[in-house]
Amino acid sequence: MRSRENSHRPSPPNVLQGFTLLGTLYLRRSVFRSRSVLLLVLVATNATLASLTTTTLNPDAFATHMFEVFWGFVLPATSLLLGVGVVRDELEAGTIGYLLLRPIPRSVVYSARVFSACGIAIVLAVINTMAVVTVLPIPAEITVGLLIALASAGAIVFTALFAAIGTVFSRPFLVGLGWLIGCERVLASVAFDGRYGAISAHLVGLAGLNTPTDAGLGLTVLEPPSMFGSLSYLAIVFVLALGVGITIFQRRQYVGDAPSD
Repeated sequence: MRSRENSHRPSPPNVLQGFTLLGTLYLRRSVFRSRSVLLLVLVATNATLASLTTTTLNPDAFATHMFEVFWGFVLPATSLLLGVGVVRDELEAGTIGYLLLRPIPRSVVYSARVFSACGIAIVLAVINTMAVVTVLPIPAEITVGLLIALASAGAIVFTALFAAIGTVFSRPFLVGLGWLIGCERVLASVAFDGRYGAISAHLVGLAGLNTPTDAGLGLTVLEPPSMFGSLSYLAIVFVLALGVGITIFQRRQYVGDAPSD
């Protein structure tokens, strides 16, 4: 009798099914319900500022907008909104225990939500890029495909970074905001090689843009890292952020959850 009951019991979802289920849950709760308005505001801000830049006589208008507005603020701010909610939203809603009771490894739970956030970040990065290139003339040596690829790569790295921050810190939005202002705005604008600790500085270098000399703290033109160096830095930040996030999520005990894996 017992064996017959067990035969009718549904089997636990496989990894692909778990990814799909948890990714959909994240999009429904954390993006469409609570952040859609803010994300649209960032898209509108980027498009509006790009349109206003066309009225200036600045020959470096495109580079200025990409450095100061899009890669320096809108892109990381979008990823901040998406990344910190990967774990924090479930904690604040008191549903983290229910989420972890599912027969799915914690590493899959975390990864599925991070990759879902990265997917939305990529879509918004493409939309923002197209909004800029539609209204601002781009340098002849730069292609739209390259800009989309760099924006997508930046969206992935930023989102993974802010997701890890959301797992490690109790006030992730403030910590992430500190990174955005201190690193992507201030550090990226200083005239020494330490500026390449900022993700946005590598995106500018990979695009081959001349960073405006009047941007930030008296920036002078510096020789950017090689393509291999910049790509390696972005890959290292992504892998470290994802690894730290998974490790902390696996080891930490949450109220109402089952024992750690």
